[in-house]
Amino acid sequence: MSVDDLKRHETQSTIHTNEKLVGQSGQHYLIERVLQSKEYVGNQKFVVKNILAEYKYYQDMQRALHGSRYLRLLQDTIPDRSMFVYKYLNDHLLFLAQKDLPLLLTKRILKDTLRGLAELHHENIVHTEALPEGESALGRVLELQISYFADWESLEGLLRHLGDSPWCQVLEILRGGFNKQNPREPFVRWNIEPLDADLKDLIGGLTNFDPAKRLTADEALSHNWFHDV
Repeated sequence: MSVDDLKRHETQSTIHTNEKLVGQSGQHYLIERVLQSKEYVGNQKFVVKNILAEYKYYQDMQRALHGSRYLRLLQDTIPDRSMFVYKYLNDHLLFLAQKDLPLLLTKRILKDTLRGLAELHHENIVHTEALPEGESALGRVLELQISYFADWESLEGLLRHLGDSPWCQVLEILRGGFNKQNPREPFVRWNIEPLDADLKDLIGGLTNFDPAKRLTADEALSHNWFHDV
């Protein structure tokens, strides 16, 4: 899609408060409040989201995951406006993480999250997170990840995996920044409840810098820490 096509598409997809939309299912949606420039809620029950490019690609991706109990999938589509309709959720995982939940409930939530990731991976879909903007912010995030989760063996494995990527130089510079005045703080040495041996092993496996040794979502689901859920 060209820049001009994208601009025309954005103009056509512009949505307004009190506008009425009809989904492919026949469901009617009334826009009551604009949350973001590309995200809208109708009747406080649904979020209507513009898909500005590759609409069919993302629609096919959603169809491949149809029936999942562990992923938030679209409920409806508005094809002539290139929009997906999702159920509106009041809260998110970060909100739950801030609550003092029973350990078994926490395990259930984390296991169901891993199940959702496993379903994505089975369809060769990789879930990514938005990176912080600015070189200094991104550098600080990488520095902390190396400090907490990388040992030199696993970092060497990542460098081999990256080959001639320019990221190798960045990682080498960050690795060289640790010394007696700025020591690493490996996660495995943390002594915080409820970080028992099994949980440390699970987190260590999921955060291993070496892709060849990092736990997959399926492998993590079989980890002993989840044996009682």
